[in-house]
Amino acid sequence: MYFYRNQSTNPYFNLALEEYLFMHEQLKMPLFMLWQNDNTIVVGRNQNVMEEINLQFVNDMNTKVVRRNTGGGTVYHDLGNVNYTFIQEKDSSIGMDFSQFSVPIIKTLQKWGVKAECTKRNDLRINDFKFSGTAQTEKKGRILHHGTLLFNSDLNFLRAALRTKNDKFQSKSIQSVRSSITNISEHLSEKISIDDFFNELINVMQAEASLESLLLSERDLSEINKLVQDKYQKWEWNYGHSPGYQVEKVRCLSNDSNPIKIKIDVNRHGRINTIQFEGPFNGRIQIQDLENILKNKEMKSAVLLETLSFCNINNFMPEINSNELVEMILN
Repeated sequence: MYFYRNQSTNPYFNLALEEYLFMHEQLKMPLFMLWQNDNTIVVGRNQNVMEEINLQFVNDMNTKVVRRNTGGGTVYHDLGNVNYTFIQEKDSSIGMDFSQFSVPIIKTLQKWGVKAECTKRNDLRINDFKFSGTAQTEKKGRILHHGTLLFNSDLNFLRAALRTKNDKFQSKSIQSVRSSITNISEHLSEKISIDDFFNELINVMQAEASLESLLLSERDLSEINKLVQDKYQKWEWNYGHSPGYQVEKVRCLSNDSNPIKIKIDVNRHGRINTIQFEGPFNGRIQIQDLENILKNKEMKSAVLLETLSFCNINNFMPEINSNELVEMILN
């Protein structure tokens, strides 16, 4: 089995690397890879980002948001989290068996007296607390299986980043299932570093499969970086690829201001089909004209601000500026 210890903590590069090895590189043997992302939210392929994250918090904390190619729910990665990937030929006699990939994780934890189990939801738990989420995809007779391992992640940050407002969404997207979570480090019989954990997991895999280091060529790296630029760094993939949705929200500029109700219908490319504002605006121009101006625009701060720069927002909403309106629309 090939082994690759990916030293990059850039999520755009890391997911591009994973896709390249799965879709393009003709591996002669199965692959096991360990890697980390720094301050990143990763959403499932069929999820609506706006339903899953606290966008204002994420932007304030410079947290990267990236969409992966596999299904499942949204996860947060930091340098207290370990990610693992298996790529191999599909065994038709086994089918979509997630549990086979959890065996080395469970064996590694046994060294420090931790009893972990793989559940029917295909996640890993310790005493009914989730510490690992997994996802899997198949293509052309190959399987890509990957998962997270919360070792000593900042769980308060995780909860804040994935805490959403009580807006009313209607969509066909896959919604995350919230679970009680824990860090592996809280259950170990002795204090160890994340590097110790890495090394023991590698030792377990070495005993299971006899690992051989995978080397990437300059051509490989060039192709991976092209995927970064063409796909994983792009708003169109990470945000715009969300399934179409409708959202209804109520926002106030301050505690004593009148509430504004906003209804937005967004297509699967992240563009506004229709938008409606309800409130006591008392502007010189009918609010429907503003709604028409925003039609077919991307749900993207820079695009909306540029669009509004060509009109005087106070003609529609006398007490609101463009930045405040965009904040209401997106957050």
